[in-house]
Amino acid sequence: VNGSSGYGFPFSLNHWNFYLSCKEAGKRLSDLSGKISGTKSRKLLNSVEYQINRIIKDREIVETANKLSDVNMLFRNIRTAFRMPEKGSLSDDIKDDDFIREQCDVVIGEMEV
Repeated sequence: VNGSSGYGFPFSLNHWNFYLSCKEAGKRLSDLSGKISGTKSRKLLNSVEYQINRIIKDREIVETANKLSDVNMLFRNIRTAFRMPEKGSLSDDIKDDDFIREQCDVVIGEMEV
């Protein structure tokens, strides 16, 4: 995905994970804001929320994150189809069988939609 890290997938997953963490932090800060009453605490919270929102509400960042999410899902489906372990590589030697062929056909069919 262009615009993420410059190295492409899967190296750009760190950026996607950062974005997801920022979204989660934004939700938690929003929940917390209703519970804070002190002026200093409120000021600090507003400052942090502002910085988080600069990331999670930026249109280009959101579009890139959505693309990374789609690519990640595709690769996860491919890994599942090939029965790849979580830490395995798609270039590993994989024994071919009917199940893998069927699952690959499903993944390819989903890509055509």
